[in-house]
Amino acid sequence: MFDAGVILLLIVGFFLFYLGFFILYKNPKSPVNRTFFIFNLSVLLWMFVAYFQDETFGWMDRSVFLKLDFSFGMFMAFSFLFFCMALAGMGIVRKRMTTPILFLIPVLFSGLIFFTPFLLSGFADDVAGTIVPILGPLWPAYEAVIILVLLSGIAILVKYYRLASPKDRGQYLYFFLGIALTAAALLYTNVFLSDDSPYFISYYRLGIFSSLFLVLLPGYSILRYRLLSGRLLTVELLSLVILLIAFVQIFTSETAFYLMTRIAFFVALSFVVGLLVRSTNTETRRKEELQEISDSLAKANERLKELDNTKTEFISIASHQLRTPLTAIKGYLSLLLEGSYGEISTEVTDVLEKINLVNRNLVQLVEDLLNVSRIDAGRIRYAYEPIRIEALASEQTDMFMPMARDKGIGLSLHLPEEPLPELMLDAGKIREAVSNLVDNALKYTEKGSVAVSVESSRGDAVRIVVADTGIGFHSEDGEKLFGKFVRTQETTKIYVSGTGLGLYVGKSFVEAHGGKMWAESEGVGMGSRFIIELPFENPRAVAGEGSVKKIKMG
Repeated sequence: MFDAGVILLLIVGFFLFYLGFFILYKNPKSPVNRTFFIFNLSVLLWMFVAYFQDETFGWMDRSVFLKLDFSFGMFMAFSFLFFCMALAGMGIVRKRMTTPILFLIPVLFSGLIFFTPFLLSGFADDVAGTIVPILGPLWPAYEAVIILVLLSGIAILVKYYRLASPKDRGQYLYFFLGIALTAAALLYTNVFLSDDSPYFISYYRLGIFSSLFLVLLPGYSILRYRLLSGRLLTVELLSLVILLIAFVQIFTSETAFYLMTRIAFFVALSFVVGLLVRSTNTETRRKEELQEISDSLAKANERLKELDNTKTEFISIASHQLRTPLTAIKGYLSLLLEGSYGEISTEVTDVLEKINLVNRNLVQLVEDLLNVSRIDAGRIRYAYEPIRIEALASEQTDMFMPMARDKGIGLSLHLPEEPLPELMLDAGKIREAVSNLVDNALKYTEKGSVAVSVESSRGDAVRIVVADTGIGFHSEDGEKLFGKFVRTQETTKIYVSGTGLGLYVGKSFVEAHGGKMWAESEGVGMGSRFIIELPFENPRAVAGEGSVKKIKMG
């Protein structure tokens, strides 16, 4: 039903329009996408009029096609420049007046072509089946403008190609390749081949079709580098191939029935392909959004780690700087209280005792901060030695007896009847953990008693239990108590100056010995039990990890 050349033209035209519209549809606000659509449309129109100007439609029709050929040629050159400017990211493309001003020159030249003889005064008889234009006196200006505009566009691409990163240079290379292929084909078919050949019109039209490269390769570059992932691009290309096959089938129909059937099939297939592409596009976009969120979270996590390390270093440095003067204050207070500088009155002694108590609290706070910074940085050192846990518990209980008597609280110690095996422990670290539990039990128990028990657990571990009749806590707060700087509302009412670091430090020490530490309570006001469980065989000590090796807390 149709000539093979016309069918090829329609296929190429369908492909170009689909490509341009698809890219515009993906992001109509993008200057690159908009200018590509304009450039694509100008190339498409020029191809059609350049092809049909050599068809016999009557003298007037051929002259109109010839004039349109030269007009669209000028528009194509300026749209090429406009697209190059957008691709290079030039800000002038975003201004509203740029498009009207830029296309004012092609409009003026079109007026000269259609309404004056200065550029095109007519056409001559056919030579080898082609139309021969009769050029006017301003024709050199027309050619000069087109050459200048095309060279300007190429110069812009070359300049920004040199400035682009290696990753972004690929999109320019596709454009250079499209320009090179189109220029080579046009020169070969329209210049080097002789127009005396009876097949010249076929060669000439092949040159027209070569303009496909000028649009296809930049379009592919936009899809690859700016719009689509590899998977979506594959789906799009396959969909386009399927539609092209269905489109070609329309023009090979031999009867009206086949024609209508294939048109209906093409419309239905277009609808199905559209749904498929849309679904794939949505899925790909969601994956990209999730990947962006994941990347953002990863960066935020790295930033948080940096801030946490900075905080840890600050605490460590500040604590070291504070410990020296506090130690000096403690020494001088001891000398004053011992009378090394002479007799002091009872009133002054009371004041010095209070200062000494506050200083001890500050020293403990500084020590806790130092321990926290060392734990977070993995710089805690352990010196294991055989220790009898009963002796350690007895020592701590005796140390807190005066405090218990001052508060009128009973403090008792319960040891197993049979002696327990010696444990490989860092005595100082475990002593600090037990001391913190007994100290807290006495602080937060207004009346009643505190009991320290040592007992065997499952035959392979030992437990130190500190039970009190104090304020207790809600069951959901059991795990929170061992966090950094964590205190319950009940504890702040009784002991305002606590830091919430002791339990965190103690639990870290116990876990470094392969043990566990937890708390139990039936509720607020029902007392509490804090348990330390240590294995008979310390896995760290068995592995040979000692004071000369850093232990990273997990």
